Amino acid sequence: MVSGLLKKWRGFRSGIPWPEKLVDLMVVILGISIAFGVDNCSRNLHNEGTRSQYLKSLLIDLSKNADGLKEAREGIVLEERLVDNLLELTNNDDLKDGLEIAELFSRIGSGKGNFEAQEYVFESLKSNGGLALLNDSINIKLNRLHSQYRAVDIQQENLKLILYEYAVPIFFNYDSRKQSLSDPDLYESATFNNILLALSGNIDVRRVNLGRTENYLSDVRSYIERTLAD
Repeated sequence: MVSGLLKKWRGFRSGIPWPEKLVDLMVVILGISIAFGVDNCSRNLHNEGTRSQYLKSLLIDLSKNADGLKEAREGIVLEERLVDNLLELTNNDDLKDGLEIAELFSRIGSGKGNFEAQEYVFESLKSNGGLALLNDSINIKLNRLHSQYRAVDIQQENLKLILYEYAVPIFFNYDSRKQSLSDPDLYESATFNNILLALSGNIDVRRVNLGRTENYLSDVRSYIERTLAD
C-alpha cells in the first residue's frame, strides 16, 4: 500500500511543470515586493512633504519670536537706563522735592522689556505626535529653546512679584494729575532703595536670559533652514 502511494506521489510530482511554477512563484514574490516598495515609497514621500511643511511652519513662529526678542532686548535697555537714573538720583544728597524720582518711577513696569513666545506650532506638533517626524537634532534644539522660554517667563513673573508686592505703595505715593506726593521722604527710605536694587538685579538676569534665548533660537532656525535647503 505504501509503495502504491509512493508511485502515485512520484507520478503526481513528475506531472507538475516545475519550471513554470517557479516562474509563477517568482512573479508573485516580485509583485509583493514591488507593492511593498511602492507603498513605502509613497509613505516616505508623504512623510517628507509633511516634515517639510512642519519645518516651514516652525520657521514662521521662530521668525515672529526673533522679532519679539529684539523688541524685548531694546525694552530691557530702556528699563536699565531708567533704573540707573533712579539709583543715581536717590544717591544724590539733594533729592529736591522728589517729583522727578516719582515721575520716573511711574514708568517702571511698562512691559517693553517683556517677551511672550509664540509656541503654537511646537505645542501642536508635540500634542499630535508630529515631532516624531523630525530628526533628533532638531528636537533637541527645539526642546532646549522652549525650555529657555520658560526661564524667560520665570524672570518676568519675578518682575511682576517685585512690582505687585513691593512697588505698588510707591506708585500710589505719586499723584500725576496734581503733581504732588503723599510722602516726599519715601524716596530716601531703605525700602525704596531695595526695590530699585531688586529691579536692577532682575533686569540683569532677564537681559542674560534674552541673549541666551536669541542664541538658541538662531541656532535652531539656521539648522531648519539648512535642512530644508538640502
